[in-house]
Formats: sequence, structure tokens, C-alpha cells
Amino acid sequence: MTGDRAMLTTVRTITRCSADKRIYAFAIDAPRRDETRDDGEIAIDGWAIGAKAQVTGIEVTTTNRRAFVPLDVARPDVAAAYPDAPEAATAGFRLSIEPGHGVGAFRLAVRARLSDGGTVDLVEIAGEAADFSPAERAAANAWPGPDFIVIGAQRSGSTSLYRYLTAHPRIAPATRKEVHYFSLHHERGRAWYRRQFPHQATLGTITGEATPYYLFHPHAPGRVRMEAPQARLLAILRNPVDRAYSHYAHEVAQGRESLSFEDAIAREPERLAAESARLAADPTFVSAIHQRWSYLARGRYAEQLRRWFELVPRDRVLVLRSEDLYTNPAATMERAALFLDLEPVWNIEPKAHNERDYPPMAATTRRDLERQFAVDNAALADLLDEPFGW
Repeated sequence: MTGDRAMLTTVRTITRCSADKRIYAFAIDAPRRDETRDDGEIAIDGWAIGAKAQVTGIEVTTTNRRAFVPLDVARPDVAAAYPDAPEAATAGFRLSIEPGHGVGAFRLAVRARLSDGGTVDLVEIAGEAADFSPAERAAANAWPGPDFIVIGAQRSGSTSLYRYLTAHPRIAPATRKEVHYFSLHHERGRAWYRRQFPHQATLGTITGEATPYYLFHPHAPGRVRMEAPQARLLAILRNPVDRAYSHYAHEVAQGRESLSFEDAIAREPERLAAESARLAADPTFVSAIHQRWSYLARGRYAEQLRRWFELVPRDRVLVLRSEDLYTNPAATMERAALFLDLEPVWNIEPKAHNERDYPPMAATTRRDLERQFAVDNAALADLLDEPFGW
């Protein structure tokens, strides 16, 4: 903060440095490209595992600032993905640093310090800093929020739905599909959220975002009710058996799951119990485990939608089936257009976005899961007074 003005930082690029055999594996979970904060800082979150020498900490340097943190953040997800690395359990790091030179372009160098005294360049983060006045912050607080939000479900076609929506001539997209304000980034504030959407729009243009984690996140319904009360909400649901397996394949491909599908779903209750309890009790808590290893829990749609319907008027929520989106996209998008008070003028080329190839599920596992989800699917049909055919 400088005088009565606040500093705004926007990340533009995150460049991975050349591979170095001294690092076994690492990831930078935050920041993300085009991410904006209104507190003048860059928050960096991730993990790192050394090859021969251990990583003892992370160093971040700018033109005139330096910060260092030891590796001491618990990462059960990394430990599960890399069981052969004992240090993986506490391989996480988290720090914030100001670019430190005022308005203009900035660059941050992120390096790993090793137990043998060496250092390894991991990534370079570049962006720009700007300042804004209290009047601009007040305008953001007065903003009513986006016109629509796709709230989920993950691996159910939300990417395709959002791309179809933003292809409409009267819909302007957010800076990225998944903003995660009402789930992972709520502490960044309303001014930050406002920056994720167009500031000027043609008359009649609407805007929105799509973050599938919102449907499952326990605090998202209340936050949306308070900060985006007029937003129309779209949920797209997929056969929960197929959704769970697609979710699992995605986590495997990202290097965040090392168990077999059968072992992962068997261990899901014990993996989620403590994380879910803490998340429910502490609105500031962010749980990678709750987000990533919730294969079956995310498919219990009725209990998630009931939580939303308790806080959001039912007529402000449109529930779609992903199977309908893929087999008849024109008819599905016509429903979405009517819900958003738009003319259905899309010229849609049917295409599944964000698809992934993976081996088929074992037949016995599928039968077991179909039996498990039968009660949940019946509850969903009763809640919405509509059969889903699962």
C-alpha cells in the first residue's frame, strides 16, 4: 500500500527452467498465469523433491528483494504420489513476496536450495505491477458480480459448456475459465475478483466464469449468495461412475495419484475425513486432498445441490446432463440460452473439450459403483423431479 493507493500485481508468464537432474520432481501450484492480487504481493505455493541431495528450502529473488522459506508444509498428496521419497511428506512450501520496485514489469526467480549447498533454478515468474485508488476499489465492491457461474461438476463437461457459452456473441469471457474465487482464492478480496472480468462491455453483453469445484466446496454457496446474489448458476452433471473414473485418470496423469482406482476409492473416506472436517470448520483452509481425491464424494450430487438450494433460489440454478451436451449440444445450449435470457444463436461444432484417453474400468468395479450410486441417483431424480438415466 502506498499512501491512499493500493498495489495490484498481475502474473503474465510462469516459465519452467531447464531440467536439472538434481531435482527429482517439483510443482508450482500458485500463482497461475493471469492471476491478479490487490495486496501488492505474489503468493507462491508448491513442492519440491531433491534427487541425491535433499531440498532444504526455496529462495525467491527479485531486483531488490530476497525471501527464503524451508520446506516444511505437509503434502500428503505428494507423499502418496512419491512413496519412495521419505521427504515428500513435508515437501511443500508457501510464501509471499512483494516485487519491490513499484509500478511496472517485474521478474521473480524461484530456486531450490539443496542440502549439499547447491541451488537449482526452478521457474521464473514475470508480470507487471500497477496501482489503483480507493475509488477504484469501492467500484469493485459495488459491482454486483458476474452474470452467470458454471458451478460444476468436475470432469462432467464444464470446459465444453463454458467454451460454447463464451462463443455466444453476447457473452464476454473471464480472464480464465476457472477463477476459484469462491473456493481457493476468497481471501484475495472482491477487487481481485472484479479484475478477472471485462471492465467494459458492449451494451447487452454478459460475463461469467466456470469453476467446477464450487459445487463441492462447502463454503461456496454462502459466498456466492453474499457476493454474487444475482448470478445465474449452471450445473452440468455426468454419470457419477464415469465421472469418478475420469477424475481419477486426471489425477494420475497430473502425477498426483499413485494408487490403483480400486485402492483410491477404498481409501477415500479416510483420506477425506480430517480434511473435510477442517475445511468445514475453517473457511480459510485450502485442501488439495479435498479437491483432488474426492472421486466418489463429488458424484453424490443430490446432497451438494441441496446445500445450494438452501441458500440460492431454485429458479436461479439450471441443471444439465453432460450426456445431453455431447449427444445434442444445440438443444442443450438452447436451454442454457433461455436460462440466461439470450437468443440461441450458436453455430456449435460438437466436440468434447478437455478429453483424456485412459484404460477401461474393470467390469466388476463398475458394477459395484453402480450399486453404490443407485441410492444417490434416485435422490437426485427426486430432488429435481427428473430422471437422469444412470
